[in-house]
Amino acid sequence: MIIIDGSSILYRSYYGLPEQLQNERGEPTGAIVGFMRELLKDKTESINEKIIVVMDKGGSSKRKEKYAEYKINRRVMPDDLRRQGRVIEELIVALGIDLAYAMDGAEGDDAIGTLAYKSKEAVRIVSVDADMLQLLNENIEVELLKKNSRELYDEARFKDEYGIKPSVFADYKGLRGDTSDNIPGVSGIGQVTARRLIQEYGTLENIYKNIESIKPARIRELLKTNQETAYLSRELAQIETNTKISLTSNPVDDEKVKQICEDEGLLSIAAQLYGKNEQQKLPEYEIDGKYIYRLKTALKAGEKISGIVYDLELMAYVLDPERGVKKVESQLEVKGRMIADIGQQLKSELQNSSEMNLYENIELPLVKVLADMEMRGIKVNLSRLKLEDKRRTKELQKLEKEIYETAGREFNLNSAQQLGKILFEVMNIPPIKRTKNGYS
Repeated sequence: MIIIDGSSILYRSYYGLPEQLQNERGEPTGAIVGFMRELLKDKTESINEKIIVVMDKGGSSKRKEKYAEYKINRRVMPDDLRRQGRVIEELIVALGIDLAYAMDGAEGDDAIGTLAYKSKEAVRIVSVDADMLQLLNENIEVELLKKNSRELYDEARFKDEYGIKPSVFADYKGLRGDTSDNIPGVSGIGQVTARRLIQEYGTLENIYKNIESIKPARIRELLKTNQETAYLSRELAQIETNTKISLTSNPVDDEKVKQICEDEGLLSIAAQLYGKNEQQKLPEYEIDGKYIYRLKTALKAGEKISGIVYDLELMAYVLDPERGVKKVESQLEVKGRMIADIGQQLKSELQNSSEMNLYENIELPLVKVLADMEMRGIKVNLSRLKLEDKRRTKELQKLEKEIYETAGREFNLNSAQQLGKILFEVMNIPPIKRTKNGYS
């Protein structure tokens, strides 16, 4: 059985996909698209397994009643995300997937814990939230969605990474706290000390039974002073496994799914479910005035193009080499998004980020050269190329070694984010500016 932590994936999708994804009414759909991609991944790859999606019901919270500051730093759900959440729930029901909520002031995490522990078959929990790892046992695995990957955890992997048992993860949180949920923990005790104490004594109860033997004295006094807070923090972090749940099962309603996809402009989702129509395929190239989707393809097709034009793929690449092109493709797959609309937005972003000179004077002329090269071909001296390859490889290895020695550590040179951290955080070089994706 697969239990999907719907609420955590909903928030991740909302803040992780571009706002430009919209339906014909101009309403954002990025959270819907991101959520459904993750859901359909599990649905298609685990076709014979039962799937339950758990969503937070909202309203009163038992944890909030015990500690008023619990999750106080969480953002209020934006109205456009609330609307997308309702659409997602409609799709889940229409797809015939079970939908569950926690009741009586419990939270979605508690519903997941209850469903997992009561299951008589093997369970895989899919979530963004590492708190789920406390539920690991011989029958339960947890798949954490990270930035660019899914990481599967069982008890053995958890012990290797955290050095403690999953069953005492909440005790560990009782000491360390959790800033994301505003769980206080014991002030002054961090990750290393919390882990050492749990490894040595096992539980909060054992720690306080042996309080006089704990060293150094500073840690002992911190524990004594914050005993009540430690137990409260553990209680807040502990996922319940016997809470009341509302669970609905519904038959598949393909017509309803198609209607929702049509209303929301979810062409890529409909295609994933029911196959692509010719109209849903992205064109090889498309032109709208000075805005072009895939300039190089248009040139190779014989289109006569001169002057400054705005190639959507190229502009997106200049703005974000790692993810830009995929974002543009996602926008073009959403019904109602036009070439010129997206082009104007990308052009504005290039101007605001001072990257227009790079686009117009370096990247754009190069596209025309590359198109010509691909049409005509190029001559290559293979023996000279092999010699050059050996020389360059040696030079690169030497430079990499010098870079690692200068930085004081090894890192992925092809990662702009890792390079930014080394330059501006480790080496303390003053950054020129920061963009929404990190250091410029």
